[in-house]
Amino acid sequence: MTAKVTIRGPGLSIVTDGLTVDGSRVPIVSEKDTITWVASNTIVDGLRFRYVYKQTIDGDGAAGPVSRVAFVRCTFECNKDNDIALALWGAVDQISIADSLIYGGGRGIAASHYPEPFQTLARVSIVRNILEGNTERNPQLRGMLRNFELTNNIISGWGDYGTRVRTEKTAVPEVWIRGNLYQATGNAARALIYGEDLGGSDDAGVRVMLSGANTLPPGTDGDRPAPAPPVLEPGAVSVLIPTAGLKAILVKSAGSPTRTAEDLAALARVSGR
Repeated sequence: MTAKVTIRGPGLSIVTDGLTVDGSRVPIVSEKDTITWVASNTIVDGLRFRYVYKQTIDGDGAAGPVSRVAFVRCTFECNKDNDIALALWGAVDQISIADSLIYGGGRGIAASHYPEPFQTLARVSIVRNILEGNTERNPQLRGMLRNFELTNNIISGWGDYGTRVRTEKTAVPEVWIRGNLYQATGNAARALIYGEDLGGSDDAGVRVMLSGANTLPPGTDGDRPAPAPPVLEPGAVSVLIPTAGLKAILVKSAGSPTRTAEDLAALARVSGR
């Protein structure tokens, strides 16, 4: 399959446990596909995506805002030619990316909207995922983000940087970053960077709450005192698992239940660090 696909609503529930619609245990999509999700009230559970060029939850299209979308137990097997494994763009609300495996790509996850007028990405949870061997954007959090959490992920083996939080002119992100395990194979100081430039020399107003429960390499930019904390709705933050226990849980559970040899090799790299 090589196509541009748009997934429309008003509501979908896709549960495959690694199966495609014809029952074969092969990746659901393959090289150079572009997938755009504009359906609200959607659950995507157990799918495998292989070499998708770009996949977007698009709240800025003709269909309007997108809300209540969950990717759970999915595997995104990427390559360095990927544009991005998964992008959240524009007016999205109540989005969850959980218990998934994203590996081997140039870019992992991005959440953003620009230029002006800026749209708000709200009530987003990126929780209990493994991001392994992606060059950058693990994830990148940019622009008008509200009630946004990055919690209990393993971010491992990045190239240029791990996670970046940056403003877009007057669009200031407010995010919680808590209980994540960062495993460096290089560029350890760039595990978590702030600001508009890649060097992280300017916070540019970002509002980040570091819980102190992250495990970061020594000397990481993110180790310095955080900017002003964000304002979250009560109960908007997930239950925290200590980072010491993350590998034992996520290596067994993250991603599609149907695992390929490539998936297992990526998980073995995470386990060995």
